[in-house]
Amino acid sequence: MEINPIYVKEETITKLKQLFQTDKDIPHLQLHQFFTPNSFQLLQKQFLNQKYSSHKKPLLFSYSIGKSPHLIDLSVLSSIIKQKISQIPFKSYQFQHKEYILRNDKTKKSVGIDLIIDLTPHWSDSYGGVLSYTQGKHTIILPSHPNSLTLIKKNQHTQKYLTYINHYAKKHKRTLLVASIHRK
Repeated sequence: MEINPIYVKEETITKLKQLFQTDKDIPHLQLHQFFTPNSFQLLQKQFLNQKYSSHKKPLLFSYSIGKSPHLIDLSVLSSIIKQKISQIPFKSYQFQHKEYILRNDKTKKSVGIDLIIDLTPHWSDSYGGVLSYTQGKHTIILPSHPNSLTLIKKNQHTQKYLTYINHYAKKHKRTLLVASIHRK
């Protein structure tokens, strides 16, 4: 996958590193137009039409997961997160009408960094399906933004949830690739 050349420049990486470290509540970055248009279209083609299987625990979540993880080389992020990374296994998730992830205390929390690639072509906030991370009094809201890569640093108190996708979504689906990098 080809990354947008702006994100490979040393001065951009230095600025992103500073931005990521300055937010003390929930350190995060959302990088727009992360992949080149051709690479993004290839990702969408691969994941929007693959088969997904439904996973439900009504008191915790309802969503669909793609068949197999996909390795993406994001070594360019190593200096931003201060940890050496290369090939990262991403899981594909798809959310549609009546699906959600509830905020709860039963979900095992891991310390590290979540990476989220948004593949959703057209999404309106009126559909619901807003991904949020919360930690005490602080909340980060991540509306859908196609071809974005979001990095979120989590500690043992960080929880995530995705609001219920309502009837306005009709046949629209929100597709995300998600990976977690655990702190060493």
